[in-house]
Amino acid sequence: MQAHTTTGDYRESTKATVRLVLWTLAWAATLALAKFGPDLLWDPQQPVASWAAVAVNLAVGIGWIVAFTRFLQRVDELQRKVMQEALAISLGAG
Repeated sequence: MQAHTTTGDYRESTKATVRLVLWTLAWAATLALAKFGPDLLWDPQQPVASWAAVAVNLAVGIGWIVAFTRFLQRVDELQRKVMQEALAISLGAG
């Protein structure tokens, strides 16, 4: 019974990791759209399109934060502790 629980935990962790990767890619894509869209895709004189791209980026960023929170809940305690300490150090250094 223990092996089944471990396998289930591993699958949940893997699913959370895949979701986090997808949200990260989506956020990076919307950030690129907001940054380069006015020059490459639409006229820079159209502020509505630029503001819409920024709004989409903001919404996807909120989705990324939720996905990261769920990811941290799914990983084991040691991995969570290591990540939180690394984030704290990088935030302090930044």
